[in-house]
Amino acid sequence: MNGLEAIKAMQEGKIVTEGTNIFKIEKGNVLSSYVGSCAELNDGVFNTACGFDFSLTYEEYIPPKTGWEGDYGERYFYVNSECFIFGTWDNDAPGDKRAYDKANYFSTIEKAKEINFKQTLLRKMQRFSDKNGGSEIDWVDGATAKYHIYFDYESESVVTCESWELRDLGQVYFKTEEIAEQAIKLFKEALIKYFTHDWSKGE
Repeated sequence: MNGLEAIKAMQEGKIVTEGTNIFKIEKGNVLSSYVGSCAELNDGVFNTACGFDFSLTYEEYIPPKTGWEGDYGERYFYVNSECFIFGTWDNDAPGDKRAYDKANYFSTIEKAKEINFKQTLLRKMQRFSDKNGGSEIDWVDGATAKYHIYFDYESESVVTCESWELRDLGQVYFKTEEIAEQAIKLFKEALIKYFTHDWSKGE
């Protein structure tokens, strides 16, 4: 669409793009944001556009699916208490709202499978840690190292790392390096998948 057609589309509530920027109209003002490789410049925030080039070619901008969208009347997926994935329809019922509030509501089955796999692995690792002294870790004791697992993308290997007083959100810690190494051996295949798998291509 040309510039004039893009303005008309925005007046109808649509968002348009020429490849680098996205534009929309709010309260009679043209606002812009960045997309693609430039998106991090304003993190999706719309600001008053410095200009609008009518000579460019535009198309309607459809935001990419994240897998976390919640839409009334649309099909979504959730993980049940037995870790199976089920699909249902959003009827704006209390159960639908509860699933969304608890982040157990996925607009794509790929995202449901990804989160189910990752959370299952973390639970298994936490159980292994707790059974091997992990629940005894004293975080007030800054003189004793705690150990966690990370992936080194340069060497393409799963390795252990010391932590003394800093505790990451969602990380599983082990009482000793030896126990962390045992966890790597026990869960190695799943850990590599956790760190390297491209979930957009399925399992």
